[in-house]
Amino acid sequence: AGMLAAIALADGIVVPAFRAKAAAADDERTRTRILRHPLLGAVAVIGVMLVAVFAAMDEIVAPSLVLAAGLSGDALALFLALAGAAAMTASALFAAFGDRIGHRALFIGGIAVMAAGMVLLALLPPALALVVAPVPIGLGVGHLWPLIVTAIHRQVPTSDRGRVIGTLSAVILLAQPFAALGAGPAVDVLGPATMTSLIAGLVVLALVASLLAPGLRRLGRAP
Repeated sequence: AGMLAAIALADGIVVPAFRAKAAAADDERTRTRILRHPLLGAVAVIGVMLVAVFAAMDEIVAPSLVLAAGLSGDALALFLALAGAAAMTASALFAAFGDRIGHRALFIGGIAVMAAGMVLLALLPPALALVVAPVPIGLGVGHLWPLIVTAIHRQVPTSDRGRVIGTLSAVILLAQPFAALGAGPAVDVLGPATMTSLIAGLVVLALVASLLAPGLRRLGRAP
């Protein structure tokens, strides 16, 4: 919360208090264009949900599971290291081999793998879950943002790409801290185990949405 306040203060000092109406109108048109686009709207909504879930799990839920199980800080460090290494591996594999596989299959498959990891985190004993679950979670989420950027490059004209990518990046950067801020009180009320199950359910919901979203059939194709 303090970091968000500092960022808001810095914005107020650095960014001019007034903005050209044309620029504000361009921003509004960009947001509308993303949400109304069959493909970009689907990947934006699902992608932001997954980023929020990952941030809440990484920053709040996993540490709470460690504390509730009476484990040491080493267990949390191992969980975060495994998740980070798996995410980087998924991103590197996408860079090397992504175009050889259908992007819709990669997108849905990534969510499915992440969902499997979250279910393992919810069902297994914490000492085992914190070792087993982070690998599929990281592998599932690591390549999703590069895949979304690739879709933007293929679907959006060159003149609008920077604005579209910037808008989605800003939304994602906002989703991360707000998800963590919301997860803290939720863990206090529901408990870490219930909160983990709830997050796993949200990822499964994102998987179902990705399977049903007609716009995702265009993923990987030219406009």
